[in-house]
Amino acid sequence: LRERAQVYLPGSVAAAQKAKPHILHIRDAHGDTIDILRANKNRLPHCVIHCCSASWESAKVYLSLGCMISFAGPVTFKRSANLQEVAKNVPIESLLIETDSPYLAPEPVRGRRNEPCNVAHICRFIANLRGMDAQELCDITRANGKRFYGIE
Repeated sequence: LRERAQVYLPGSVAAAQKAKPHILHIRDAHGDTIDILRANKNRLPHCVIHCCSASWESAKVYLSLGCMISFAGPVTFKRSANLQEVAKNVPIESLLIETDSPYLAPEPVRGRRNEPCNVAHICRFIANLRGMDAQELCDITRANGKRFYGIE
């Protein structure tokens, strides 16, 4: 995996030279990804851990490296207690919400084709985990996304 990840690094460097954000979808490779990010921290622009599957320990490292953490449908799954811990503890200014459509539909529509409108289920779920109002979380994550992508 490290060799494959390094193959993509030149593309990352090109994106960094144009000050484009990095969107990282990591599956079973958090240790290698953390090593690569640490080794290239000064050359890369800001990153988001898309469809986060990290443990809280890995998420803390990503956060220390300046990454945003984004949650999709799996955070709502019954067997996702570790991921729910991450969603509950990520600093609010580093939190994003997404659907990862057309895959990984959240509860209560799991097993169906995922649609962008299902982000509301994810938002309500995470808001409940954090003990906050869903609309407030929606507003905060929208502002976070605009800031991350440089949208006025």
